Amino acid sequence: MNAIKLFGLVIVSALIGMLAFQFTQPKPTNKTPTSEVNKTTTKVTTLGQRRPAFSLPDLQDQQHSIDEWDGKLLLINFWASWCPPCIKEMPALDTLRTQYQNQDFEILGIAVEPAADVALYLDKSPVSYPILYGEVNADRIAKQYGNAIGSIPFSALINRDGIIIEHYFGEIDIPALEQTLLSHL
Repeated sequence: MNAIKLFGLVIVSALIGMLAFQFTQPKPTNKTPTSEVNKTTTKVTTLGQRRPAFSLPDLQDQQHSIDEWDGKLLLINFWASWCPPCIKEMPALDTLRTQYQNQDFEILGIAVEPAADVALYLDKSPVSYPILYGEVNADRIAKQYGNAIGSIPFSALINRDGIIIEHYFGEIDIPALEQTLLSHL
């Protein structure tokens, strides 16, 4: 019985020590110096602004610039193969792209994961629209296009003049997207 009492006393003493330590430590201010904020944040583009420039590789490691799609109504869709809503919306997006591609509408898929994972997924579930990948760079680009919260899927609709006109957080409502497309084609 003495061993149990000793063990209990050790536990209680440890808890009291931890509490005392917590109360004697200075409270963090959670303030980051302005110089650090400028180093770590990415400018977030809002609706009505010109789309930021970027280049990313395709699965053959050929670099593509966003400029390649200038003059088209463009939906940029940020996705990952491990994201169920991303995978769910891709066939519908592919169908929409096929339906309106002759009217200068294009979808550009940007994967936020390594090329090997993207290739493995697309081997099983191909799409007709171009796919680029970028891992961390893709996430940074998504933030520049308005995804301040870092969710996927995330899509941005760019008009023919290169202006961001819509943001889509989460799985896209395809009928609503189609109505928006029809008003800009």
